[in-house]
Amino acid sequence: MPTKNNTEKKQNQNQNQTDVVQKAEPNRIQTQETASTAHSDGDLIYNILQLRRQSSEESIGQLTTFLDHDSPAVVSEAIDALCHLAAQNGSAEIVFDILKQKAADKYYPQRGDALVAAAKLKMDEQLLTILPDFLIEKGEQGEEDMFNAVRALSFVESPELLPYLNQILDRSTSVTTQRTAYGILSKLDPTQSSELLETKLASSETRQQKNAAWALSRSNIPEYNQILENAVTNKQLDDESLALLSSSPSAPEVFGNLLSSDIIEKEQKISYLQSIAQNAGYATAAVRQNMKEALEPLLDSEDRDLEIETIKTLGKVGGGDPDVAKLLEPKLQSSDAEVREEAFGSYISSLTPKTYKPLLDLLWDDNEKVRRSAMFFAGHFVDYSDVEQLTKALNHEDEYIREEAQKMLEKL
Repeated sequence: MPTKNNTEKKQNQNQNQTDVVQKAEPNRIQTQETASTAHSDGDLIYNILQLRRQSSEESIGQLTTFLDHDSPAVVSEAIDALCHLAAQNGSAEIVFDILKQKAADKYYPQRGDALVAAAKLKMDEQLLTILPDFLIEKGEQGEEDMFNAVRALSFVESPELLPYLNQILDRSTSVTTQRTAYGILSKLDPTQSSELLETKLASSETRQQKNAAWALSRSNIPEYNQILENAVTNKQLDDESLALLSSSPSAPEVFGNLLSSDIIEKEQKISYLQSIAQNAGYATAAVRQNMKEALEPLLDSEDRDLEIETIKTLGKVGGGDPDVAKLLEPKLQSSDAEVREEAFGSYISSLTPKTYKPLLDLLWDDNEKVRRSAMFFAGHFVDYSDVEQLTKALNHEDEYIREEAQKMLEKL
């Protein structure tokens, strides 16, 4: 409940605002009297919009009288109009002081909106002096205050915001507040934010680590990629954070370096490839394209297990991509039966009328599953140019191949 002193203070503020209006020069816009006698919020908002067009200190004084109205819509419109005038007539300091006063009043219903509006006026040093007042309360009110604080911090460019962000990240349990705070950190210069993000990435708390991984990986910045690479190498990330990283803009660079490294064990490389494959569906087209380029060298790996896992991963990353089909085509003729089978499984994910013909060469594969599957999938695309291959297949030792070849020829 408001104390007597706070009530008196508010009354004094209202009297001062009334004095400002009474001293303003008369004009065609009715001010306080109009605001008190208007029939609806719409009337008041209309008056505010009219005042918004007048670039004068008198208009600012008149708009200030609306800040204590009972309607949140009216107050929000007045705050917005004040910010507009501040940008138009060079009265930023005057407007900032008005908004700062409201933001500092813990009993003012829309102090959060006043704080965010004040932050837009780019007086960072003065704004940060009242920010601690928004980091005191606990419970539901505390969460609301922290959300408003982080909204305001999104407009602050001073590195002095870092301690406040850190405090919010440590205290807030709101998903929205946390993600907004990490979003701010991700946009700062790495020289300012790297240390804090690296600390959060090392957190044993899944939520903090996952959000830090998101912030570090969303922009593909070299300094951040190095932090992520170190964390992955040291097995610091839990499954959720690793999955998020695997589909992020930083993934091709981070995993490309790790997969080509001689100091990373084969088992670890295979686990990276599996994570990339499992999360490929969440990646953007640009990320998948870059990942495809990062994986290509591993197709020629001397290690058979890595070669097979890379083939599987490419099938997930590049499904529907004709370029991936071209990369995998040579593997369809591998002397290793398992390599051929895995290559076939990945190849058909990129099957089109332009890429199906290599499947016809697999009709004579020793693996029954491969040759029959090749016949089935090729059958969706065969045309007159394939008559010779299909005619030859009429004499195949596999009954299924002979019968399917006959059906296809009859349809041509």
